[in-house]
Amino acid sequence: MTSYLREHWQYLNRAGGYPGVDGLRAAAMLAVVFFHFGLFQIGWMGVDLFFVISGFLIGGMIIDGLQAGRFRSLVFYRNRALRILPVYYFFILLSVLVKALLLSTAAFDLGSATKSIASALFFYQTTGPYFFGLDIDSHYVPGGSWSLVIEEYFYLLFPWLALALYSSQPKRRDTLLIVLCGLVLLGPVVRLYATRQFNPTDFNWYLASSLEFHSHYDELLAGVLAALIVRRFPTRAANRPLLFGMGVAALIGFYAYLAQTPNLAVASLMTRETLIYPTLCAGAFASIMLAVYNLEMRSRIVVIIARLSFPMYLSHIFLLETVTLMETRYHTFGYRLDEPAWQLGKLCIVLVMSYVISLCVEYPFLRLYHRRGSHSVESYPRSSSPVPEASSAILTPARLE
Repeated sequence: MTSYLREHWQYLNRAGGYPGVDGLRAAAMLAVVFFHFGLFQIGWMGVDLFFVISGFLIGGMIIDGLQAGRFRSLVFYRNRALRILPVYYFFILLSVLVKALLLSTAAFDLGSATKSIASALFFYQTTGPYFFGLDIDSHYVPGGSWSLVIEEYFYLLFPWLALALYSSQPKRRDTLLIVLCGLVLLGPVVRLYATRQFNPTDFNWYLASSLEFHSHYDELLAGVLAALIVRRFPTRAANRPLLFGMGVAALIGFYAYLAQTPNLAVASLMTRETLIYPTLCAGAFASIMLAVYNLEMRSRIVVIIARLSFPMYLSHIFLLETVTLMETRYHTFGYRLDEPAWQLGKLCIVLVMSYVISLCVEYPFLRLYHRRGSHSVESYPRSSSPVPEASSAILTPARLE
């Protein structure tokens, strides 16, 4: 047991193959947590950064596999399942056991609960045109799982696109890059078509649309583009400040626009802005990624947060939803939930929950993933890549999850 605890702790403290991405992952995770805790108004952009990083890491793994001639789709899907399903299914179980107990008897609907759980198990809860379609009750679905649905679609579709278009032959080597550029630029057009019948002032419809695959696929593909670029055109040190500045300037400009109308600073109140902001975030975050992906990461706390990001993402929303249910039904808390002391307490609870879940649920499957991954796409050497290989790359979470 002691050796397992030590091994897990070493994993939490070990920087990944792309140290700079650990910093972005931790920043994205903290932004989302602070947003939900009411401390960072535009922290919802952290999810958009999640998608770009996922595209960069997973897309890069697939490209390396294709370059080595050893990509196997079944191995890829098995490894993705080992990486995501244990923690995700654990939170489905928690949602059923804890939240259902806190609901009043009158509010419990067995049919709705069964349908909701089944939809969550197969990542179907946000595939329709509504926030939660098919009479799904969000009480039985892990909060924040809509982003997992989007990523699962990416895992399902992108490998086949890459298999069809990627080639190491000089005459065809840029085909995938060109197609991805076109698909990213088409993002606003795709969303315009998907929302063509929406009432221009009905933000509920636009919020529902923004939680579906068509509203964020370009961010994932922008991450893949960044992965292709660093393999073809390594970022020169002299260009990093320019790339970083361009990305930050784009984000600041977007926020300045949002700040002109106070309600637009809340993502859930946007309407037509949902058509363009994912593409803008895709470009901005991809530019920042190209600037920092291979920078050294010396902060231990940043690396730990990066490693705990997946359980932390689901834990903090689960905690907030559970506390809200308790307050609604039992009036448990006699003080304001947004007081600084309570905010700090919630953050501590989330960190402890994330550590325990990583230790007991996530890491056992990561060890299996590692043992069975000796011939998997994640373990391909990146000798042809400008990024030096790290011994811990096999255990680097592919998602900001």
